[in-house]
Amino acid sequence: MSSRRPPKHRVRVKAPRMPEFDYTGPYRYFVTITTHQEMPIFLGEDNVSGAVLALSEVAGRYGFDVLCYCFMPEHVHFLVEGHEGSDLRKFVRTYKQVSSFRYKTIHGYPMWQRGYYDHVLRRDEVVPVVARYILNNPLRRGLSDDAAAYGRSGSFVCPIAEILRG
Repeated sequence: MSSRRPPKHRVRVKAPRMPEFDYTGPYRYFVTITTHQEMPIFLGEDNVSGAVLALSEVAGRYGFDVLCYCFMPEHVHFLVEGHEGSDLRKFVRTYKQVSSFRYKTIHGYPMWQRGYYDHVLRRDEVVPVVARYILNNPLRRGLSDDAAAYGRSGSFVCPIAEILRG
């Protein structure tokens, strides 16, 4: 276990959930989770592969399809679709617990900041457009010049090249 602590960074306030919405059922969500103290922990392939494995396990357990995901150095975006009985709050909470526990056992500090940001897709929002926005994030940040070749993105339902073609 590492005794080295990460440097202090600003801490974001927890984003509120919509009080009139219960976050359960067959909805699509665009979720962003930021790393602990905005540390660039997803530069290492091991950290990404561990977080992707946890995402796959927890999504299956809570009835979510992961339409796409993209790990940036200090945050992750994913687009998920729930089914009857799927609960986004339980899914994200469990995903953060499982992935952070595994990470903390190795590195000695948590993986994630408190809270997360979500956007419930409305009926008029086109899923492929949102998915392409997520998958093209590395291009906008200058981390890659080819979204399909960026090694920290994917989908559990179809090839990302298919999503990017539109």
